[in-house]
Amino acid sequence: MAREKILVVDNNRIDSWFLQQYLSRKDYLVETTDIHHFFRKLEIYSPDLIILSFDFFKICGPRELTKIGEVSKRTLIVLLVSHQEIEKGRMTRKLGIFDYIIKPYNMDEIEIVTQKALETARGKRPVGAPVEKKTDRFGFHHLIG
Repeated sequence: MAREKILVVDNNRIDSWFLQQYLSRKDYLVETTDIHHFFRKLEIYSPDLIILSFDFFKICGPRELTKIGEVSKRTLIVLLVSHQEIEKGRMTRKLGIFDYIIKPYNMDEIEIVTQKALETARGKRPVGAPVEKKTDRFGFHHLIG
């Protein structure tokens, strides 16, 4: 089976690099770009999933989302938002955003949301279906006393 492709779009190069490294270790093909080069990279790379910084809306506006659909109809979008942008992030779901992740990142959340989005894109999961929560192997709940 071909590895799934993810495009991380963020003007913060450290965040982009961090997500690229983490998701690459999960066996995804990951490319990064900044917002200004996004559409060119989208056409060339044709990702299964886009992880998009909320800065996209500040720079380009919500109407630009329709261009993403024109280039790739099956690509889902996960939005990266800060705590100050949570309410705006929720509102973008009406514009076709699949889900959002709140900064600072939680590794389990990144993995779960990415997995859920890619399974939905593959047609294996209906939109809105629950995902099993990852359980920790270590913690106080394993202590026997």
